[in-house]
Amino acid sequence: MDQYINDGGLTAWVNGVLAVDGVTGVSEIDPETAAGAVTLTGQHDSRKEVGKAIQVAESVEGGYEVEGYLATD
Repeated sequence: MDQYINDGGLTAWVNGVLAVDGVTGVSEIDPETAAGAVTLTGQHDSRKEVGKAIQVAESVEGGYEVEGYLATD
């Protein structure tokens, strides 16, 4: 990820990518962006889904890093 876009655009982009992904559920994940760093918060059913959500967010170009603070049931 080497090209930074504005925080609001990056948050919307990550949210959109999560929404179309087949494993994660966007309603359970809240991405926030500050200075190009994306933080995911929320809850998921399994560690596999948490890992997938982070992986999907990391695939979005324009951010510098992704941190996940996602709980599992």
